[in-house]
Amino acid sequence: MDKIYLFGAGINAYGIISYIGKENVIAVIDNNEKKQGNKIMDIPIISFADFLDQYDGKEVVITAAICDDMICQLENSNIENYSISPMVTTYFNEKILRVSF
Repeated sequence: MDKIYLFGAGINAYGIISYIGKENVIAVIDNNEKKQGNKIMDIPIISFADFLDQYDGKEVVITAAICDDMICQLENSNIENYSISPMVTTYFNEKILRVSF
């Protein structure tokens, strides 16, 4: 599997990472400044600007249920290699859910 970016550091990102494996995720993009600079399951959370600085054509998977703004950001930056993930339900460690930003 080629490595990908995830867009959205919400609860669904945990399910996607658990499903595909954290070794397959380059970084998680998030627009929330409080989340940027942190990690999700040892994967860095970066800003959209930082993503654009390092973008190399890899696929971006949008993890948010409401993603119109994310799609606009990507398309306005001429990034067409993206998809929208389904909501993934999996077991979450209670400690993970207590993380706050």
